[in-house]
Amino acid sequence: MRRLLSVCRVLACVGVATVVTAPAFAAPEVVDSDGDVGWTPRVVLDPSGEPIVSYYDRTKHDLKVATRVNGRWRVETVDDEGVVGSYSAVAIDGRGALHVVYYDETHERLKHAVRDGDGWRLDVVSEKGDVGRDVRAAVDAKGVLHVVYVDLGRPGLGHAWLDGGAWHSAVVPVEAGVRFPNLAFDAEGNPWVAFCDLAAGTVVLRLGDKDGAVERQTVNAGACAHPSLAFNEGGRAEVAFWEPVAGGVRLAELGPSGVRVDAIPGSEAAGGFTEFIRIGDARVVVFYDDDAGVLRAALRRNGAWRMETLDAEGWVGMDAAAVAASDGRVVVAYRDRGRGDLRVLSFRPFVPDGVH
Repeated sequence: MRRLLSVCRVLACVGVATVVTAPAFAAPEVVDSDGDVGWTPRVVLDPSGEPIVSYYDRTKHDLKVATRVNGRWRVETVDDEGVVGSYSAVAIDGRGALHVVYYDETHERLKHAVRDGDGWRLDVVSEKGDVGRDVRAAVDAKGVLHVVYVDLGRPGLGHAWLDGGAWHSAVVPVEAGVRFPNLAFDAEGNPWVAFCDLAAGTVVLRLGDKDGAVERQTVNAGACAHPSLAFNEGGRAEVAFWEPVAGGVRLAELGPSGVRVDAIPGSEAAGGFTEFIRIGDARVVVFYDDDAGVLRAALRRNGAWRMETLDAEGWVGMDAAAVAASDGRVVVAYRDRGRGDLRVLSFRPFVPDGVH
C-alpha cells in the first residue's frame, strides 16, 4: 500500500511538536466491494475484539452488516424492504446481542434490528414524522440501549432508549434543526450528546428522560460538522469537530470557567467525518482529509500533537467511524470513494519506541 509521509515529519520545520511514541499499523482490509457499498459505516467490537460494521449498500439500497470471524469477513443483508440503512448505528448489549438502529428512507422512520440466537428480528423505534437520520447508538453501564437521531418533523434532537423490552423516547426541540448528533456517557452513566445546531453552532447537552435536555452549552458558534464527544480523566467533556468555513479540526474542552477551543496543528486544510477517542490520558482524532483525499489521525500525548496518514491508497476516508479496543488498538471503518468499497483498518496509536 502506498503511504504518504507522516505529516508530523513534513511539518517539523514549522514547529509542530512530536511525541515520543510511534504508531503501529495493520494494512487496510477490503470488507465489501460488491457495488457501491460502505456508505455511513458504524463499527463496534465483539467480546473477542473483532469488528462488526453496519453500513449502507447504495447499489441495492439495503442495510448490511459485516462480521469478521476467524480472520474472514462475512457480509449479510439485514433489511432489504425499500430504501433502508442510509444511516445506521451498531451496538452490543450486556447479553451479547447485536443491535442495529437505522433509517428507513422509504417510510421516513427509525427502525431497529437485533441479532441473537434466533437470527435477526426487526421492529420500529419511531415513525412520528421524518425521523432517524444521522443516528447514533450506545449501551450504558446498566445495559440500556440509547439512540440519538435527527427528528425533522418537530424539528429537534430525538432520544430513544430500549429498557425492559420497550422503546421510550423524548425530543429536544431545536428550531433551526439538528445535524450529526454524537453520543457518550459520563462517569455517572448520564447520556450526553454533541451535535450541530444549524443556528447556534456546535452544542453539547446532557439528556434527561421525559424532559429531554437537562443541561446545554454552546461549544463553538458558527459553522459546524461532525462533532465527536468523549470525557477526559477529570470528567469534563471534550469535543472534536470540523470547522468547515475556516477549515481544520478543532478540539474543545468544557470546564467550570467556560470552553477552550484549540485548532489541531496540521489539520488546517483538512476535516470531515471526525471521530474522537480517548485512550487513558491520550487523544486520538480520526478524520478525512478532503484536500488530499486520504484518511488521517491526529494523536496527542503529553501535550504534543502528531499527525499520521492511515490510508492514502486512492480516494479514501469518507464516512469514517472509529472505536477503541481494550488492548489499545483503534479500529476504523470507512468508505473508499474511488472504488466504492468498504474498508477497515486497525492501528495502535501509542507504541513506545523500540517495542514491537
